[in-house]
Amino acid sequence: KRVYHFVFNGLTEIEQTQALEMQTPISQRPIPWTFVGHLSHQRLDFIDNLTTNLSRDGYIYLVHFTPVTETGPHLNQSQFHRVLTRTQYKIWCSHHPFFYVESIRFRMALMSGSVPIKVNLKTQHSEKEIFPFTYLIFEEADFYKEIQALDFVSTRERFASDFYNLPTLE
Repeated sequence: KRVYHFVFNGLTEIEQTQALEMQTPISQRPIPWTFVGHLSHQRLDFIDNLTTNLSRDGYIYLVHFTPVTETGPHLNQSQFHRVLTRTQYKIWCSHHPFFYVESIRFRMALMSGSVPIKVNLKTQHSEKEIFPFTYLIFEEADFYKEIQALDFVSTRERFASDFYNLPTLE
């Protein structure tokens, strides 16, 4: 029995055009990876490994688990989008031990021209095949090997193509 149902958040026709314009060259994306999320011990451990095993040149923005408000401390949508337009890989993970995939994370990445990577920390999900973009969902144990094997340009092209082939909001 499935206890989780993924709901895809597609694009409008105008957003599809805007997303195509964000497919900027890798030379315009000096940030190799970005991690934005709530602060937790598990995430701190992951970030430590990320900076040690992948690159120290990433962008990290962690805040205490607080409600999102207009005045912060969270990045607002415009600020986050600006960071992602200069980022290659947008990396995130759940702040709790349960598996889930947020459609908006993929949408935000596409709209900024970055590649989304979901990492499952300390959890494994046996029903990954029910989700689109399974090639962008990694278990923590495989993450560093998997991301280093990716070619940013071809992965972004595949991701964009797959996204555009899913239902739109029109």
